[in-house]
Amino acid sequence: MYKKLFKKILIFTLLVALSSLIISLAAGEFIVKHIMPQETYGLARAVGINIFEKSPVISYTLRKNVKDYLHIAFTREFTHYLSTNSQGTRGQDFTVEKPPGTFRILFLGDSMTFGWGVEDNQTYPALVEKYLNAALLKTSSVHNKVETINAGFTDGQTLDSYYLWYKTTGHNFQPDLVVVDLFPYNDLSDMFYSNWEDVDKNGYPEKIISKTHQVDDGYLISIQKTNWKFEIPVLRDSHLFILFANALEKGAPRIVESIKKSVGIEQVKEEFSVKEATDCVYLLEKKYCPEKLWSYFDKSELMLSGIKQLSADYKQDLLVTIMASPDQAVPLSEKSNRPALLKTIEPQKHYRDFLNSEKINFLDLLPALSGDKSQNNFYERDGHMKNHGTMTVAKEITSFLIRENPSFFSPTVNLDLVK
Repeated sequence: MYKKLFKKILIFTLLVALSSLIISLAAGEFIVKHIMPQETYGLARAVGINIFEKSPVISYTLRKNVKDYLHIAFTREFTHYLSTNSQGTRGQDFTVEKPPGTFRILFLGDSMTFGWGVEDNQTYPALVEKYLNAALLKTSSVHNKVETINAGFTDGQTLDSYYLWYKTTGHNFQPDLVVVDLFPYNDLSDMFYSNWEDVDKNGYPEKIISKTHQVDDGYLISIQKTNWKFEIPVLRDSHLFILFANALEKGAPRIVESIKKSVGIEQVKEEFSVKEATDCVYLLEKKYCPEKLWSYFDKSELMLSGIKQLSADYKQDLLVTIMASPDQAVPLSEKSNRPALLKTIEPQKHYRDFLNSEKINFLDLLPALSGDKSQNNFYERDGHMKNHGTMTVAKEITSFLIRENPSFFSPTVNLDLVK
């Protein structure tokens, strides 16, 4: 009799404990999902936008004629729609042959230029077109229309692919002006993962493939199974598990190594960490820079010189914009000595000096992005620009072009046009 009673009590206790565990896990999953959402496998597929295709000369490009694709941020900070045209660039369609009386601007760049986080008409290339056309209505000009082409992501994601795409494709669109967005935050480290399969006699790439990513069914995915969390069925879609696994990576790396081996993931030693890359770019001192990463400053300058030569060959003007990251802009806005710091802060100073020496027109965007309300320019966790940020950049570029092109715009044009 006591044995049966003990057995019932034991079973009841186990059921209560199991039920409590399930309820606790469910509650934890709900809380993490809505308060601290993690990049689960399913969400990674959702935010890893299905708009890419293979390219014969660079690591990847964008699919043509994508219509109203819903982009959801894994940080849950935004959702927006995006489209590509018949030329495979973001935004409205255009003809390869430039219409008479049109001033055409080609924008080369990565996700910042593409407009990760904003609608098609809120990207800064689209806003520059809007603002400059507003200026044309208020002045006399040999041009009656401004047309911008947003080649962000179409041209890959860093300077070497911008160069090669411009050489093979972009110049055929007959731009009057080419604007290259240099984003030192990741343009250097991203180029580290490019493999130049073919190189011309001057040392410029003729074919680029990625060492780390490939296009699979429209997604840009890692070649190697680097994310062990996504190799564990069921759990890989749990926000609570991903949060725990991320903590495990920081606190118990040996356990993580054992798990990776058990799920068949090859241990790949990184040449440098994200922190090392960030410290290197921002401090710009060799003692902070892994040797291999430091060499990519030289490589970035080679690519900028190459783009300059191409633009001269094609008789197309060139402007380089130097993008700023939120890690730079937001803290800088709070400094009382901000004007003095703007003159010395790296890596902007490094590239300003180089571009000056090469006689390449440039526009440093850090002063504008670190101004009042700079925190409104960027998504707090995602790091890309909000609409306020793209407007800030577009206004700065528009004002610069109006100031620097008196033959195009009358000097009497009111710069308040960009309101």
